[in-house]
Amino acid sequence: MTHSFSVGSDRNPPNEKNSPQFTPIPPRYSGLVACKRCEGLFRSSHGNQKLCGSCRNAPVPWKPGEVSLGTRLCLLCGAEFEARKWQQKFCSVRHRHLARKESNRRKYANQSHRGGRERWRPVVATGSVRCARGPACGRAELVGSVKVGGLIDPREAWHLGHADQESVGGPEHRACNVGAPARLEAQARRVSRAW
Repeated sequence: MTHSFSVGSDRNPPNEKNSPQFTPIPPRYSGLVACKRCEGLFRSSHGNQKLCGSCRNAPVPWKPGEVSLGTRLCLLCGAEFEARKWQQKFCSVRHRHLARKESNRRKYANQSHRGGRERWRPVVATGSVRCARGPACGRAELVGSVKVGGLIDPREAWHLGHADQESVGGPEHRACNVGAPARLEAQARRVSRAW
């Protein structure tokens, strides 16, 4: 059975509010979006969100052309999963974020790190402290014939860095500290390819 509605018709199409067939959407369902993967309804937190929380955190389905790198054990839960990237260590994005949160808590939310920052605060306020990143500092300077980290301005944000391949540990420019993981990872990749 098909309905035809003309412009001058006295009957209203069913999608208009004054139509007898119109059923309003209950308030609890307004603003819900259908998930593109499971087609379930969810409340979007921003305009671009296409997947519900469960589908966003679930393992991504295989794409054409992807290769399995074998089964591995998740470092967080110990479950077996098919690895698709050579550096993949966790079975899902959610587990990767949970593991990172825990390792960050162990590194930064402890008395020795917080106490170290408080001890350095008055010294950095003098403006005579150099970035602990040394030659890897973004504002490195030549002093004599040696490249050293640039001075930290007392008015700018700074981080208390950990000792690693680049840094001796201590106050660092925020940009130098935040960019260090990407630089160190790229450096490790270059070294592994050289072999």
